Amino acid sequence: MLHEILLALLGHPGSIVVSEGDYIFKVADTIDFLTEAEKEQINRIVVLGVFFRRINGFMERKGGLNSRLSLHLGIEDLDGLDEEGYEDSGFYVKAFCAGVKEVLNLYKEHVLAIEHEYFVNESLNISHLN
Repeated sequence: MLHEILLALLGHPGSIVVSEGDYIFKVADTIDFLTEAEKEQINRIVVLGVFFRRINGFMERKGGLNSRLSLHLGIEDLDGLDEEGYEDSGFYVKAFCAGVKEVLNLYKEHVLAIEHEYFVNESLNISHLN
C-alpha cells in the first residue's frame, strides 16, 4: 500500500489512491481495510501528488527549449511552439521552469529516499510519511 501512496505523490494514482478529476487524489471509496482516520491522513498526504502532477505538466508545456534557441544550438526540437509556430513562452518563463525543476527533483529524491527506507524497514507506516 505504501508503494501506491508513493506513486500518488509522484502524480500517478492507482487502485487505492484514485483521481477524481484534475484536482483531487483520494483513497477510493471501495477501500474497506483502512480506518477513516487512516484514509483522512492519506488524503492529506496525496494532495502533494496533485500539486506535483500539475506543476510537472506546466513544466513540460513551458519549460522546453524554444525553436530559435533550438536552431541556434542545432537541436531539432519544436516543443516550444504553439499551433501557429510562435514561441509560447519566453526566457523568463524557461528560467523559472529551470528553478522549479530543481525543486521538483529534490522532491522526487525525497520520495525515493522514503521508498528506499521502506525496503530496509518494512514496518514504516503512514504517519512516517508526514
